[in-house]
Amino acid sequence: MAAKTETLNGVRAAVESAALWDRGALGRLRATGADAPDLLNRLSTNLVDPLPEGRLARTILTTNKGRILDVLTLLRASDHVLILTSAGALQKVAAWLEKYTITEDATFTDVSAQTAHLALTGPKSPAVVGDALRPSAGNLALGACAVVPWHGADLLVARTDPLGAPGYDLIAPAQHGDALRQHLLLAGKSLGVTSATHEDWEALRVQAGIPAYGRELTEAYNPMEAGLDGLISWTKGCYIGQEVIARLKTYHKVQRHLVRLALDAAPLPPRESKLLVDGKDAGVLTSAAPSPDAAGLLALGYLRTAYVKEGVGLKVEAVGTGGSRVVGRVTWLPSLPAEAVTPAQLLALAAEMEE
Repeated sequence: MAAKTETLNGVRAAVESAALWDRGALGRLRATGADAPDLLNRLSTNLVDPLPEGRLARTILTTNKGRILDVLTLLRASDHVLILTSAGALQKVAAWLEKYTITEDATFTDVSAQTAHLALTGPKSPAVVGDALRPSAGNLALGACAVVPWHGADLLVARTDPLGAPGYDLIAPAQHGDALRQHLLLAGKSLGVTSATHEDWEALRVQAGIPAYGRELTEAYNPMEAGLDGLISWTKGCYIGQEVIARLKTYHKVQRHLVRLALDAAPLPPRESKLLVDGKDAGVLTSAAPSPDAAGLLALGYLRTAYVKEGVGLKVEAVGTGGSRVVGRVTWLPSLPAEAVTPAQLLALAAEMEE
């Protein structure tokens, strides 16, 4: 293992210490108005009203056919909700929210250009955040967020565990973004903290089985196919697409599931490559990346329900290569996202706030 003073590459830092990413490409919408929480609750899959101050929740916007528009993270501050959208989804989300805001007291303001967004993830990230900002920030529980004063600015710090390991999202005024980045790197220098790349993120994301917008999260798929059952409330009542999703669950009509694959070392197969089992069309590959431990390739893809079993062997027929094939097998089946805050937890938290 590297010495503490040795700078680790992005993947190793995220596994052994902590890695820092610029997440500025994600969209950030500030939701204000008395009706904003209720509107978000009526438009999305999870129970997000009540959402107590200092808590976060993840929820899904779905079409009237129950297909995925985007997965949102909602951070509840004292006077607003900050909505984090996926990279590339901001305009679609904003237009969707505007379409359904009719008489409600709800305003959604794009603050992406006015804010910087960093993510720090890895086992040492609580220590780094606690040392760089304040101990209370480093001690945030999963699903909690807090406004933290820093050098005259208010930072919104959220414990999100975005890649399955301890981790934080940090939102700052844009003019403080570079200073905050350097401050975090300096605070974690002795621990081996380093900046990481988009490629590092992709390798760890695929390893963790986390779906991404434009790949696993598109209008071609529904939340149950994507393994996002934990972001669906089955008791809160209606939302757009609710009837379709409820029927899928009730009648066991989910036709395919997101799985992780291990592939033999080869050039990365492109997105939309076919997944073949015993020569039959069994699904489609959506993401591929080198394994973080340098042992071949990992991929995500949608596999027909009949083939969804751990260890199932398959072949990937890479598109645009004249039918060349890569051997692989299923190594992971979806489970509830670790960062999900369940409806029962939200109601319990709201009750605590009223006591």
